[in-house]
Amino acid sequence: QLSIEGYYANPIRSGQLIIRNATLSLLNIDNLITNINSVAKLSNNKLIINNFNALTKNNNYNKSFIQKSNEFIRSIFSKNKKYSEKNNINIVGSIDLTDFFLPDYSLLINGNNIFIEDTDENFIGNGNLNLSVTGKDTVLVVGSFTPKPNLFKIISEFSSSKVTKIKDKNIPIYK
Repeated sequence: QLSIEGYYANPIRSGQLIIRNATLSLLNIDNLITNINSVAKLSNNKLIINNFNALTKNNNYNKSFIQKSNEFIRSIFSKNKKYSEKNNINIVGSIDLTDFFLPDYSLLINGNNIFIEDTDENFIGNGNLNLSVTGKDTVLVVGSFTPKPNLFKIISEFSSSKVTKIKDKNIPIYK
C-alpha cells in the first residue's frame, strides 16, 4: 500500500511494503536468493526495514551423496518443513526516499553460512557476511565476507608466468 501526499515538488510518501516468499536473481551471481520475506514501513519518505529475511541455497554443492539422499527421503515422508533450510540473510535499516532517484541508504546486511557462486566461475562456496551500506550519491559498502574453511573455492587464472618481487616486502606479484 502506498500513499502520496504533499505537493508535486515535495511529495510525502507513506505506506507499507510486504514481501512474502519472493525470489531474487542478481547479475553475475548464479544462485538465486529465495524465500524472501519482509515487512517495511514507509513514513514521511523514510523506508524503515525492521525485518528482511532470505535464503541462499547451496544446491547441494558441499553435501555428500549420503546427506543429499537423507534429506531427499526426509522431505518425501515429512509432513512439515522441519528439515528445510532456514533463512540465512538478514537486512535491517532505512532508506531515505525524499530525493526518490537519489536514495540515502543506511543498511546492515548479515548472512550466516550463505552460499554464493559467480557466473564467471571465479568463486563458489559458503561464508559469513557482515556489511554496512551507507550514503546517497556516493554509496559506501564496508564489511567482510569470511569464507567457511574447506567450503569455499576461488579459481584464479594468471595470464603470465612471469613473477616479480616487490623490493620492500618480497611479496610476489603477477604481471
